[in-house]
Amino acid sequence: MNRLVVRRIRNFSILAIISTALIWIESELSTQLVRTIFLTGWSLLVVVLLLAAYQIRKKIPMINLGTSSAWMQFHIYAGLLTFVLFFLHTGGKLPGNLFNSLLAVRYLTLFFSGLVGLFLTRIVPARLTHRGEEVIFERMPIYRNRIRKEVETLVQTEIETEDDSNVTSVVLKSLYEDHLSLFFSAPRNIFSHLAQSRIPRKKLLRFLDYQKQILNEDENKILAEIQEWTIIKDNLDYAYAMQGSLKLWLFIHVPLTYILIVLAVFHVVIISAFTGGGGTI
Repeated sequence: MNRLVVRRIRNFSILAIISTALIWIESELSTQLVRTIFLTGWSLLVVVLLLAAYQIRKKIPMINLGTSSAWMQFHIYAGLLTFVLFFLHTGGKLPGNLFNSLLAVRYLTLFFSGLVGLFLTRIVPARLTHRGEEVIFERMPIYRNRIRKEVETLVQTEIETEDDSNVTSVVLKSLYEDHLSLFFSAPRNIFSHLAQSRIPRKKLLRFLDYQKQILNEDENKILAEIQEWTIIKDNLDYAYAMQGSLKLWLFIHVPLTYILIVLAVFHVVIISAFTGGGGTI
């Protein structure tokens, strides 16, 4: 049994023990007619604040606050624990008034976006290792532009004709301008890449193979190089789609966290001011 499996079993066991203990405590206090809503609400808010602290940890890596890996593990399992606290706090149903319902829906949106992020962070790195070289997301436009220039240079390559003169292939120029320029100018087939479909790539390569029938030997050599760049560009677009999905997820998940905290603090202020801490979410 490898270390990863052992770590997951250990962490899930700790989560199960804490969750069981919380459910038992809440049940015991309820049988004694003790209102637990205030306790579970504060516990939920504290855990959410600790989860938000992970973003602070990532912004100040020079300060020794524990490893990023340890924080990530805490973030995952503490995030799962919040669902138990949320269930205990709400009794498993949405509250009656509009503001508290909005707060509850905001939490559920944040929680399920976290599950989506957990899924993405597990599958994206593994998939990227099988499609081309690793490229930093912010540098992808530079590589894309470099690929486009390489292909345009190939299209402009002069070839020798039967009368020993050197000319640029009109067929290759037309092929590039009519069918390839859009492909090489920007990221393409994003949704197909997200769906793990290579159909657009195969169709384009089959189309280029078909053009070999109307090209001469020298033109076919150039076309073969263009096909290689087509595959490289398609792999770059795949990496763009995969890494972009993670960027988009963070763009959604992190603001949702801060919005939830603001609403939760406002909720606590209202409850403390008007009900003496005995209200419910």
